[in-house]
Amino acid sequence: MACNLFMIKITRIFMNETVYKSEALEKGLDIIELLATHRGGLNKSEIANKLGKTTSQVFRTIAVLENRQYIASVTGLYFLTHKLNQLIVSESSITRLVESSRMAMATFSSETQQPCHLAVYNNGALVVVHQIDPPTLIGVNIRIGAVVDIATSGSGLCLMAFSNEENRERIHNEANLNSQFFEENANAIQRTQASGIVSEPSKDIVAVTNLSCPIYDENDELLAILTSPFLELYESSWQNSHIGLDKIKSQLKNAAKQVSSRLKL
Repeated sequence: MACNLFMIKITRIFMNETVYKSEALEKGLDIIELLATHRGGLNKSEIANKLGKTTSQVFRTIAVLENRQYIASVTGLYFLTHKLNQLIVSESSITRLVESSRMAMATFSSETQQPCHLAVYNNGALVVVHQIDPPTLIGVNIRIGAVVDIATSGSGLCLMAFSNEENRERIHNEANLNSQFFEENANAIQRTQASGIVSEPSKDIVAVTNLSCPIYDENDELLAILTSPFLELYESSWQNSHIGLDKIKSQLKNAAKQVSSRLKL
């Protein structure tokens, strides 16, 4: 009898350990997983209904997730942000990429007086994993963790120009690019493939020329994009480095090649 009572107690202990739950945490994870499968966004009522809960039961959890920037609201619809993608910076492959890029990027920036940033593709988005601020007081700064729009950026154009056909189709679908993307960018993609570098006017910022080069891994597959948003200044500006665009393009291509070479060691 004593033995049986002991076994009952042990069983209860293990059962209790396996059923420990955090309702708030589970609710938050449920919302994240739900929004990950609904790219078109959901409002609060839809989130609650799909989780089998009332709006009041998910209200606080949604507020916390939004405050922590895991989700974002646009016209009443909630979307999953790319904050989880930003956390990939800590992965060993990304760490190796960043470590292999630091010196080349710093040298490029110092010699050209231009900023630069490094972006990787992940699940429909380009995420900045490293950047060098503009050495001058005037320049375009892209913060680490920022999500770069594939459809309008030099990095996105470079990604599509140098990806193989299979990956290009996958990216097109995952990033929800419109059906006219390749038609609208056909000439730019052709110029990029021929020259080995994106050199196109920015679609977002006046007076900026997007310069982007591909970085390849040890298997010669596209791994990352190195970009420098070249901001044209007046000749009379005391901030103007007077370094020609052709030299900057040459230096960026060289930097990208250096990083690719280091990754193959």
